[in-house]
Order: sequence, then C-alpha cells, then structure tokens
Amino acid sequence: MKTCFMGFFQQAERHKLKSEIVLVDWNPLKDRALLKDAYQWPKHSQFCTVRIITVPSHIHERYENWEKMPVNYTVAQNVAIRRARGKFILCTTVDVLLSDELVRFLASEELHGDRLYRMDRCDVRRQVTGLNSLNEQLSFCQKNILRVDSFCPDIPLPGTNGIPGLFTGAPGDFILMAEKHWRELHGIPETDILGRVSGTLLCYMAHLAGIKAEALPEPMRLYHIEHGARTNSPEANLWAKMGLEDKLPKWFTSRLKKWARQFLPARDELTRLGIPYQDSAETTNLIVDMFEGRRSFIYNDETWGLAGEDLEEVVVVQPEGALVS
Repeated sequence: MKTCFMGFFQQAERHKLKSEIVLVDWNPLKDRALLKDAYQWPKHSQFCTVRIITVPSHIHERYENWEKMPVNYTVAQNVAIRRARGKFILCTTVDVLLSDELVRFLASEELHGDRLYRMDRCDVRRQVTGLNSLNEQLSFCQKNILRVDSFCPDIPLPGTNGIPGLFTGAPGDFILMAEKHWRELHGIPETDILGRVSGTLLCYMAHLAGIKAEALPEPMRLYHIEHGARTNSPEANLWAKMGLEDKLPKWFTSRLKKWARQFLPARDELTRLGIPYQDSAETTNLIVDMFEGRRSFIYNDETWGLAGEDLEEVVVVQPEGALVS
C-alpha cells in the first residue's frame, strides 16, 4: 500500500498532475492505528491532495457476511468515487504502480470525456516493495514482468448469442472515466458478497450506456505487485510467496501440484472461510440479462457509495496551490 500511494504521489509532483488520492479506511480495527496515523505523510505538495475517509464499524456491520469480510470492497470504492472531486476518476487498488509514461499521459489533459480507459496489467514480484526509490522500483518493474493480464476485446462471451467480448482483463485494477459517467452509472455494482467481478459488470454497463472503451498502449503500463490472493488455491499462493511460480518448468509444477494436494486442501481460501463470491457463470448471466433488457444496466440505487452518510474525512496532505475542483 505504501509503495502504491507514495509512488503515485511522487509521480503527481514530478509530472505536475493536478490530482487527489482518496483513501477509504473501512471498518478500522480498534487496536490498530488509523490509516491517517499509520504513515509519515509528505509535508509538502504542489499538485496532489491526499484525503482519507473513515467508514466506522457500525456501518460495516449493516452488511451481510460482515463477520467474514472485514472490508466491503465495492462499497468502499464507491465511497471514494462518490466523494472524489476530479473531472476524471481512476478507480484502482493499493497494490499497483503506474509507469511514468502513464502518469505523464494523465497530466497531459488529453483525456476524452466519452471514453472508458483500460489497460493491460503487468504482474511483477513483490520484491519491488523493498527498493528505496521510485526510480529503482519502476526500473525493477520494467525489467521483471512475470506475466501480462489482458483480454482480447473482439471475442464474444461464450454461449451469449453474440454479446461482444470487452476488454475486461483485471478491471478492478484500472478503470478510468469522466466523473459524470461514474455518477450516471451509480458507481461500481455493490454487493454484500465479495464483488470479484464488479469491474467486469461495470465495463458492460458502460458499453450499454454508450461509453466507448479505449485501451491505453505501450509504453504506458500498470504494474501489479504480486501477492497471494484469497481466490487462488493454497499451492498457488505458496508458489507466489516463494517466487517460484515463473521460475519452475510447468511439467514440474504440475507434478508438484498433485503432491501438494495430499497435504493442502483443494479449496481456495474464500471457500474454506465460507465467504461467498460471484463466479464467472453468475457474471455471464447478469450480463445477458442486461443486454436482453431483463434488468437495468444501472445496478445500484441512489444511495450508492453511502450517500447521505456523514463520514469523517481528514486531509493529510494539502497542496500549496489550488485544489482540484
């Protein structure tokens, strides 16, 4: 997390990007420091504001499965989106780094208001977080790409009567739209279960609303810092933590996987913990229903993003110049 938002902050200053970072401290633990107190924030800024919005535990406990899910990710993202003040809003996560070329493009003020911007995700090893400077981190990312998570935009969804395939690779990591479109669509689809595919649904909602998708090309890159995921199998997380996933030959890892099954449960961590989440079949059904008019492509109601809630907010970094309006 620190690598992510400190990196973006430095790039905003470097490329004179008038911007704000909006963080949501959802359901903070009573025995831990609040996010606003957990880091040594920069003391000076010319271009970037850092705002932190806190959602207390009594609001979190309204949602089903609150005991099993300490954060309701989709609602938390919408809390920030709804209160963001920029002309354009980038919804991303706290495990990414943006290439300098990408931030330079964002600062160029050449974004089109009728587009949904997407891009490939380049996975890199988590050792990048141990490097001291942003330049070292970006150089490491450029030279150590493990894999690229992409999606061909021309292939129809299987079994959906020609509904187009959209650029939905890793949508939770990078969706950039004009603020007016986020409000028209009522943000990311909110759910009481883990919204793994809410970003995919949002891509189709935007398509039905007439918003054209555009993939940002090289050399612009989004670097995703590798880590174990709760939706991975136990051995996949083990390989990732040990840095072995892309070092070992596939025939060996295939045999090793069979051996690991004797000692590790086959289920992913979410299943083991009893946390429900949307799978690809459910997502496809929702998309088909939207295209065939059985449900609106506007997923949330007017209360999306905890509208009307008086949430505590603190500005931890204040630019010397004018704020983004």
